[in-house]
Amino acid sequence: MMNNFFSGKNIVITGATSGLGKSLAFILGKYESNLLLVSRSKEKLSELKNNIDNKVSKIEVLNVDLSRNESPQKIYDFSLNHFKHIDIIINNAGIGYNSFVTDVDKEIVQEVFQINFFSIVEINKLFLPQMIKKKQGSIINISSLGGKRSLPTSSIYCASKFALEAYTESLRCELKTTNINVLNVRPSIISNTNFFNGKFMKKELSSDFEIKIKGINKISSDIIAKKILISIIKKNRDLNLSLIAKLMIILNSIIPGLIDILFFHLRKKIIISNLKKIQNS
Repeated sequence: MMNNFFSGKNIVITGATSGLGKSLAFILGKYESNLLLVSRSKEKLSELKNNIDNKVSKIEVLNVDLSRNESPQKIYDFSLNHFKHIDIIINNAGIGYNSFVTDVDKEIVQEVFQINFFSIVEINKLFLPQMIKKKQGSIINISSLGGKRSLPTSSIYCASKFALEAYTESLRCELKTTNINVLNVRPSIISNTNFFNGKFMKKELSSDFEIKIKGINKISSDIIAKKILISIIKKNRDLNLSLIAKLMIILNSIIPGLIDILFFHLRKKIIISNLKKIQNS
């Protein structure tokens, strides 16, 4: 079923060279989709293209950095030169940032929002007119549990995902009569991800958290990718990939104070340490 649905479809995947994006690229390659793979790593793009099992359809790669304002336009212009139209956009690129609210760096905030939010808004804006004219298409925005409930030391990352969730809701409403499906995905903790090793992720703030979530069942990016593709076919609006995340969202809507206490105790040691450091400075 999935093979028939995705065969011949023209699909853009951002953040295509690692984790979830890479899994989506490999699976869609097997389904003979035409792919435009976007990443800031030229070497990894070349390696990915060579390793995708697809001798039938078109595989194009584009090396751009989504932290730069001009990148969405470059993606759109490149797609016009290589594909007649785009059927599916998977906005997968994202970046983490952990910091105490007292240590937030404005330049990093701008880069995080540019990648996690503004680039997505601009990419969708550029591609939507052709989808609206064709009266079909799918837009997939990769969000996070952090887009429904913020976490200590992750205020800016979560704020960017909150913005994305709000935008996605409005986008879905505005496209209600167009036959364009908008899917919001909240992945679980992915087993094969470099999220905690990102350039804005401070090890001293994430190491204890990584230890505490060690017992939580992580899901491989391949499994998540397949669930996303099934949700595209079914035209689902939301995909939550963790039972814990679903429970957390429900509890946060009913008793948010309890979740405040839970998250405080989860990071209690480093929060108190930071407050003492400020008090003694």
